[in-house]
Amino acid sequence: MHIKMQVILVFLCLMLWGVLCPLCIRAQTPIETLPDGFSNGGFVRDFAHDPKNDLLFISGVFHYSSNGKDLRGLTYYDGIEFHEIQGLVDTCPGICQSIGGIHWYNDTLWISRTYHTISETTYGITKLSGSPGNWTIIDQKNISNGTIIDFTDFRGEIYALGYFTQFFGISSEKIIRKTINGWEAMPSIGLNLVGGDYFSDGFVFNDELYIGGNFNLGQYQSILKWDGQTISPIEDGLRGSISWVTNMSSYKGKLYVSGGFWDSSGNPGNNIVVIENGKMKPVGLGLTALPDAHGISQVNGMQVLNDRLYVSGSFHFANGLPASRIAYFDGTSWCTPTTEMVSQPLGEMTVYQGDLIFDTKGFYYRDNDTIKGIAKIEVAPPAACGTPVSIPEVATSKSIQLFPQPARAQFFLEGLTTGNLVEVYDLTGRQVRSWISGAPWEGFSLAGLRAGVYLVRVPSENYSAKLLKDAL
Repeated sequence: MHIKMQVILVFLCLMLWGVLCPLCIRAQTPIETLPDGFSNGGFVRDFAHDPKNDLLFISGVFHYSSNGKDLRGLTYYDGIEFHEIQGLVDTCPGICQSIGGIHWYNDTLWISRTYHTISETTYGITKLSGSPGNWTIIDQKNISNGTIIDFTDFRGEIYALGYFTQFFGISSEKIIRKTINGWEAMPSIGLNLVGGDYFSDGFVFNDELYIGGNFNLGQYQSILKWDGQTISPIEDGLRGSISWVTNMSSYKGKLYVSGGFWDSSGNPGNNIVVIENGKMKPVGLGLTALPDAHGISQVNGMQVLNDRLYVSGSFHFANGLPASRIAYFDGTSWCTPTTEMVSQPLGEMTVYQGDLIFDTKGFYYRDNDTIKGIAKIEVAPPAACGTPVSIPEVATSKSIQLFPQPARAQFFLEGLTTGNLVEVYDLTGRQVRSWISGAPWEGFSLAGLRAGVYLVRVPSENYSAKLLKDAL
């Protein structure tokens, strides 16, 4: 019953937000189709920008645009319309080819493709060079035993990341690089032994290549880094039965890492963390979903635009603020750039000509409008911003235990010393309760406090912990 009450409270909150905030109407950011979408529920897998011609390449699982253009999993967008690219391997009448990761480097588009026939599936690499009206398909080759999810470049070399264990006859653990001597495998960390693991994202930060994905091998947990000579773990990684990295971005001199992971599994944040001085730290309460939401809450896209860090995915709250699948962080607070309710998760995201462009995971419906596979959001002032994420926290003592989690009428602390000061703060940093403990094991009333997330502190013991108060 309490979960239903939470859903009702959130719904009422969102309704009141729209009714009581007339300024939000003026600041509302429209979500628009781009430019006419894809037919047959096609969706996007990756974006790449050609800066010389100012073109946005789009890859994915789609065959035709909504107006009938034959795209075959890869198109380029010039700010007005989608354009066909002739000469790709797909010659069948249906969706036989899907294009995965793409990457623009040295006036060449690197393309990962998967081609399906009745008898087999072929994985390969295609490179595209030239300019509109004069594209040239070069070096169209097949790899074996897996597929490429993404490309990146580091110190003048191309890196391919994915599921594969063989690459042009070279044994490789999900990643390989092209040097001046040809393709070379990376040092082994044993990932060939783990068949379902994969690398999916590479990002260069402070002259090191950070690599994220879904892998679980000893000290290597969903994230690692490569300095050109050595592969190293990042602290204890991001752990849990469900834990993966989808995106990384540099923002205000720090590295932000997002994906699908939760602090309940021992990770420092919910679906997003920041790395400072080699340590992963939370970004407020992170990005979370309704308690009974279907599917998994995660971040699918992350981009920096106009000094803001934007995220898209399958979440309902940003640091406790209602945020419908898209939000941004301004370095202090989480904000929502639109008051529109997006009913389905949003996918990968990029920035092009001042707009945020993102995958809508096939179709999503807004009122009576159908957005087909891809859309854009025109950036405007925020519809709403929450409270700062910098709630006063201190180092956590392991001698004190807080329970239950979540709590309703009261919570308990075990391991106190008589005379300890116990404090409770809300998300604004405002103190809402305080007591002096009278016993090592004691209960504290939550009467009169709304359902939500609070911070419990025992300053003299260097203890702090988040507390979720459930609805009665």
